[in-house]
Amino acid sequence: MNRSCTTVLITRAIVLLSACLLSNSTGCAGRSDSGVRMWVTEICETPVFNGDSPFADHDSNDRAIHIQGAINEVVSLALELTGDGAVDLHLSDLTSESGRSLSGCAAVFRMHPVQVRNYPEWHVRNIHPQQRVPFVYDALVPSDAPAGGLPAILKHNESVKVWIDIRIPKGTIPEEYRANIDVLLDGRNVASADIVLTVWPFVLPDRANLEMLVELDPPALFYHHVHEQGVRFKPSQVIGKDPMADVLRGVLASSMRLLHDHRMSPQVPALRPIAKVGEAGHLTVDWSEYDRTLSNFIDGSAYSDRIAPLSWLVPFDQDFPPPPAYDPLSSPTYSRITAEYLGSVAQHFFANDWLSRAIVRLPYAGSPGKRASEAAGHFAYITRRADERLRIVSDLFPQDMAKRGWYRYEALDLSGYVDIWSPLAQFFSENDIRETGATPWMRVDRPPYSGTVEIPGRPVDARVIAWQAKLAGLHAIELSMANNWSLDAGAQGLPQECIDYDPGCFLYPGRPFGLLEPVASVRLKRLRRGMQDLAYLELLESRKRGFIAATITDSLVSNVGSAVYETSFLDAQLPPWNANDSAWEHARQLMADQLLTTLDGDPNDPAQQLPASLRWRNFIDETRDVSCDVIGVRVNPTVGLLGGTIGVDVLTRIHNRKRLPIVGHLGFGPLPVGWSTDSTEGVAVQVEPGESRPVTLSAKASGLTWDENGVRRIPLRLSLDDDQPILCEARLCHITPQQLSDPILVDGVLDDWPTAVGNHASDFRLICGSVPGENLAHKDHSRNATHFFAAVDEDTLLFAVKCDTDLRESDVVSNVVPGISPDGIPYAGEMVEILLDPANTGTRIPSDLYRIVVGPAGATWEKGITTYPPVGPTERWPAAIRHACKWQQGAWTAEIEVPLDAFPESTGHARVWGLNVTRYDLGNQEYATWSATLGNAFNPETMGNITVP
Repeated sequence: MNRSCTTVLITRAIVLLSACLLSNSTGCAGRSDSGVRMWVTEICETPVFNGDSPFADHDSNDRAIHIQGAINEVVSLALELTGDGAVDLHLSDLTSESGRSLSGCAAVFRMHPVQVRNYPEWHVRNIHPQQRVPFVYDALVPSDAPAGGLPAILKHNESVKVWIDIRIPKGTIPEEYRANIDVLLDGRNVASADIVLTVWPFVLPDRANLEMLVELDPPALFYHHVHEQGVRFKPSQVIGKDPMADVLRGVLASSMRLLHDHRMSPQVPALRPIAKVGEAGHLTVDWSEYDRTLSNFIDGSAYSDRIAPLSWLVPFDQDFPPPPAYDPLSSPTYSRITAEYLGSVAQHFFANDWLSRAIVRLPYAGSPGKRASEAAGHFAYITRRADERLRIVSDLFPQDMAKRGWYRYEALDLSGYVDIWSPLAQFFSENDIRETGATPWMRVDRPPYSGTVEIPGRPVDARVIAWQAKLAGLHAIELSMANNWSLDAGAQGLPQECIDYDPGCFLYPGRPFGLLEPVASVRLKRLRRGMQDLAYLELLESRKRGFIAATITDSLVSNVGSAVYETSFLDAQLPPWNANDSAWEHARQLMADQLLTTLDGDPNDPAQQLPASLRWRNFIDETRDVSCDVIGVRVNPTVGLLGGTIGVDVLTRIHNRKRLPIVGHLGFGPLPVGWSTDSTEGVAVQVEPGESRPVTLSAKASGLTWDENGVRRIPLRLSLDDDQPILCEARLCHITPQQLSDPILVDGVLDDWPTAVGNHASDFRLICGSVPGENLAHKDHSRNATHFFAAVDEDTLLFAVKCDTDLRESDVVSNVVPGISPDGIPYAGEMVEILLDPANTGTRIPSDLYRIVVGPAGATWEKGITTYPPVGPTERWPAAIRHACKWQQGAWTAEIEVPLDAFPESTGHARVWGLNVTRYDLGNQEYATWSATLGNAFNPETMGNITVP
């Protein structure tokens, strides 16, 4: 089964257990509605099933969920319980036949949902709407919490979801352990099942060769957990004389331990020492309260495993030491005070044997630009002068982004100052950082540049983060803040409120559930799963199975950061990692197979070879493939359309994810009548492993025809040596404006448009394409239809649009026209874009385009595409464009009139322009294009065609 379940993770197994089959004999007697039904909704670590389900046939005595895990690993599963009444779950200790017990190693949580109200632009660009899960079961409340735990009071057909963590501690004897799950309804035991845990005879390392740094915000922790006489407590620091100091430290400590237990490295740079400027103008720093609160976390003694962090962000930012009211970069006094403070940091950390892990983050990083570069250079110089032993990390990046399409980018040179570059993944380039001699870190960003912990992400999008770090050879990666919660008056800290405020927070306040500490999220569990995967990989390497680790890593993750760029830094591939959850579980089992054979197993034993070979085959089938993506279909404007032949170029990109090179030919399928090509076999193709290659097919046609949507479908065939051919389809999009004999009134009403043939564009396709891994090309349509019409008279081009919608006029904010996000998606607003390329020279530069945006909120137009950071020049387009829009039942319509002389590139007659039309459907949060381009609608190569007579 391969569908998303309500836990947002791909369902590994769904099994219905009737209460009568798994109940005590008294549990079902007398009441048909008293039973509880139970499903296994997710098993994160691949279980060993008896047959096709985790439960055996009804006449078997083995009704158990089988799970496997290594020593020093946490394995997880989730159950869904449905009943009518007070539903509870009891889990016994895990016990082996030899009498050994894993007492207290299981933790049970009730899962609470949050609603995803808005999907970010990266999600719209990369993920199909069918993969959206509007209600995500994410908040994990301990079952014994005073509120929000178990039992759950359910009504008929309601359900509660339960998450179970099973920790396999060091010292566990490798054997089989069994625990009993009892389900209670109104206090009576009505259903039961067993969990059977097989402990593998190898130990995962405590620390993988990666730190996953995550910051905590102390004021948010205190505000949402500590009340003093009914008033919320929001100190920025912990002061020893404060009567609530011990409570504050307790909340902070429990939060730090929660993250540490999930293999994170928690950081609190917002907690600061006491700094004062004396009468002589010099700084004195009192570290006593800082040490009292944090010293045992810096040295690791606060944690049960005594593992200290390798990196510690010292308290230093644009607010501390407090800057002057004027420009701090131009203040000699502030520079001196800053140097004195950093000198105190170095002395204090050295005295406590912490200096090797002290990291100074350069302040005023903000967004990349001249101001950030100047600030970075200024404070890097001060830090070096204060103490050369302090390691400096910058959130900026060293490479020249002008080479990657950033228009007028001013390169940054901090040679000799920055020890660690930690840019957002979008700007992360491992090679460029290593060339400077610095250490590469990376800040988690968004797909396709990195995985994400944001709530709209897919199940593997958090798990993949550790794997990407492995692929890039990183020793540290930085997550977003774990508890970015609202501090507004009246904020209650409910999970939904937290997600609405920041969809990337992955801790929730515990106070709504009666707890004086935060509660975890499912996304935090996924982060831990990724870190445990990394421990598997490193254990393989330590046992001389590095080639296996590399093969598995390369199969699941192909690129990270700037390696996903196509034409520019704003034009990236779809997420370069496998989205199939089962592939990741196969990977874990394959790693375990290899580790087991390094012990006392015989790799030549057929009993061991067969299951492993089948798993390898399934894994390769899921991860190693070849695909052919169509970039665009261009009608060649250099060949005459009147009385001659027409050139058609089909631009494709072939991706080879296999371990070996592919060799073959890409050619056309059956061509339309009147079409011809120079080679019936096609174009020779050779693509190396892990690479992509653009391939262009050319044909000639005596004439063009298209359907009622302005589309001609062209079959393509990629024939590979020793493999099955790959069939795909190109989409030639073409319209011709209707010649007008009578004028059209630009009033937004389309009644006066005469009937015509060939001037209509429709059948828009989603920018994210079809559901990955499935042959669902028919499902990449947008849900609401969009119709585009074109007409022309002697002096003007006229366009009309009709957009079906579920919105009402009151749903659209007036006088607001959306811009373009850094992901190339319009900011949330109901609109249609008309993109025109009169020159049609085949460049990939968006500055060649004319853009007209029209919607119920208004209209705007420009030459070039305005984005930040810019990908090319833009200029004001002083065209005398007229437009009008009207609402009607279930749709809105618009008309646009553009003078032909507004396009100085358009000269002569019978010319072909590039044309694309896009639609952002606000109600469904979908972005679709007529040309069916994937990912980037602003590349002129991806456009359709319009013949302007």
